[in-house]
Amino acid sequence: MGDLLSRREVPRSFHSVTNIEIDENEAVELPKMTWMGTVECELDDLMYGIVSQSDEVTRINSSYSGNDIQDFATLASLETSTPSDPFHGLQLKWEVNSALTKAKPVWHHRDFVYLEATGITTSSAAGQRIGYQILHSLDMRNAPELTQCKLIRGKVTIYQVFRQKSKGTVEVFAKAMVDLGGNVPASMGSFATIEAANS
Repeated sequence: MGDLLSRREVPRSFHSVTNIEIDENEAVELPKMTWMGTVECELDDLMYGIVSQSDEVTRINSSYSGNDIQDFATLASLETSTPSDPFHGLQLKWEVNSALTKAKPVWHHRDFVYLEATGITTSSAAGQRIGYQILHSLDMRNAPELTQCKLIRGKVTIYQVFRQKSKGTVEVFAKAMVDLGGNVPASMGSFATIEAANS
């Protein structure tokens, strides 16, 4: 279901997270996180780096970002970009993530099946261009858990919104909820989300 990615470490100083809030008051609730920060680039450049509507583009982006994706596949492409709307997309994806094994190598990798939506819209109030990326896990009958591969199926919901603050600077606002599944402390969901935010 995809190719094993080669990893290459690259500097990550481009992502400046200025605020992280973790809410774990209720043991039965999933860890919820919000963060905001800035990226030194233009909005269009950031969106070109986020949008990956094919396995080939995902492979290229992953090799440069140094993220924790170990394997992946685009299961379905429901909506794709056009020349007039180059960032619009709606894809169903499968991904194996190794962030959790950084904390404890004996833990199994997690895999996720999720719907990803990307695009740029215009705010009605100020007429400003706003970029977005939304990931939301789905239970798919045709994408069952791969327990035979020692993978544990997790669930994730991530909302990211991007706004051009000034020339060369983009503001990032995000919220995430992660369920890693298995016998893993809820706090490790926060760790995995922080790893994702900094990739």
